Amino acid sequence: MPVVARLRARLFQPGPVAFASLFGLETMARAVISVIVPVEALRVLGDARDVSAAFAATTCAVLVISQAVPLLIRGIGPGWTYVIAALMGMLMPLCLAASSAVGVSAVILLRGLSLSLAGNALQILIMSHIERRDLAKMEPLRVVAAAGSWSILPTVGIVLFTQVSPWAAYGLTILASLVLLLHLALLRPSVPAARWATSGRAAFAPFRTLKRFLAQPRLRLAYVLNLGRENWWSMFFVYVPIYAVASGLGATEGGYMLSAGSALLFVVPMFGRLARRIGMRRVIIVGFALGGATVLAAAALVSWPLAFVALILASAVAAVALDSVCMVTFQRAVRARERPEMTTVFITYRDVGALVSTSVFSLLLTFLGLWSVFAATGLWMVYCAWLARFVPRGM
Repeated sequence: MPVVARLRARLFQPGPVAFASLFGLETMARAVISVIVPVEALRVLGDARDVSAAFAATTCAVLVISQAVPLLIRGIGPGWTYVIAALMGMLMPLCLAASSAVGVSAVILLRGLSLSLAGNALQILIMSHIERRDLAKMEPLRVVAAAGSWSILPTVGIVLFTQVSPWAAYGLTILASLVLLLHLALLRPSVPAARWATSGRAAFAPFRTLKRFLAQPRLRLAYVLNLGRENWWSMFFVYVPIYAVASGLGATEGGYMLSAGSALLFVVPMFGRLARRIGMRRVIIVGFALGGATVLAAAALVSWPLAFVALILASAVAAVALDSVCMVTFQRAVRARERPEMTTVFITYRDVGALVSTSVFSLLLTFLGLWSVFAATGLWMVYCAWLARFVPRGM
């Protein structure tokens, strides 16, 4: 088969490459405005505490609304669910252009909902088409697919916004969503009817589903560990740009920091191979321990920007190692017949992570300085390192 035909088959037929490319394209719209959102929120709302409160309140709404996602996926399928997520990505820059508190809140809401919709749909597709033994290979590929977006587009977005025109950044966000829609039209992702092993009623019983989720220790552990790594990324993408502005480095330098940290995602396959060699459990423990130690050191040296930047980027290495393996703890633990409902509960770790971190940070910033955000993140990661001892050795 010619190279072009083989590539086309991998991109537009359900499989690892196609699903990884979906994830990579979906992240583009969020990556372009990743620095712009907190910087604009800080300008509109006035201080870091109010930014934290806005993120917390909006994320709470996302968490409640996202409980209806299983019903949506069962009703229209994961492919059309992805389409809705892409359309939300096109609306985000239009709301941001309002340059108001309402507009900023709407962007945070749309970004959270689109991530929830796309995340649920992608997990269902992956677990329906990828064999369990191949999940450890799929996860690094998925993360690397997004690495290009996160390593380049945060800087591109803030440079376009500050030095060219806000609409240059907004237009790039809309273009990214249009490309995702085109890819979805060509791929037409779906799940065979036989894969829907549970009845549609489960989608209407979130409390029963939550009770079933909490009754399974491995699912609880997977949730908390992924919550821990999500808290680090929430800190990184919201408070590092704020720190850049508050410390005098500048918004553009904040974009550089986000791009540099995200560029480390390219080494995810290396950590994936390391996990297969020495065990996923060890990678998780060491990743949380090193990440926590470096963030705590950054909090202690917050008055020295260069030292702070170096330590935060060092902690990003640990966060990337966690990205390569943490999701697999859920994928291997969940039962096939419970995938849609358990995935809906599990995927809330993103919203819960953002909600908990921004709520706690808002409270801390009422009484303490910006350093407290990084200190709290470091302490939480150290706790997760201790908790990771309970990951089964054979996983």
